[in-house]
Amino acid sequence: MGFAKIAAFFTNTAGRAMNKTTMVATAQGFAKMIYADGVVEDAELKAAYAIFKRNPKLSVFGNEAVKELDTALDLWETSKRQARVETNRALEAWAANATKEDKEDFLNSILDLMDSDGDQDDAELAVAKEFATLTGLDLDKFL
Repeated sequence: MGFAKIAAFFTNTAGRAMNKTTMVATAQGFAKMIYADGVVEDAELKAAYAIFKRNPKLSVFGNEAVKELDTALDLWETSKRQARVETNRALEAWAANATKEDKEDFLNSILDLMDSDGDQDDAELAVAKEFATLTGLDLDKFL
């Protein structure tokens, strides 16, 4: 393998590793938003998968992102308390190192997911407010 191929491999691998925390945090955040109103709707799942696919930092993960979301959803189904702990842990770790642009992308994605079922209920809005506070962003500027 030539130097250029080795350099490209390590550059791609490093970028993927940096984005892994973003992917995990996004999957965890999506699961929390999907479960906010207590109902997992097909429109929400389709929107989540579409967001993973269209975001360049997340699309590189392909099925790994979908599996991460499915795992997070399963945890919300079986243990909401443990799901809250793991979600908060993942989001806090991500937010500590995320750029402002990454935080804005995350919040916009969360709001797209919230809008996907055509209904913004109080529980979903509370989750959006929680995520805005976590990222240090003003939710009103994004609504």
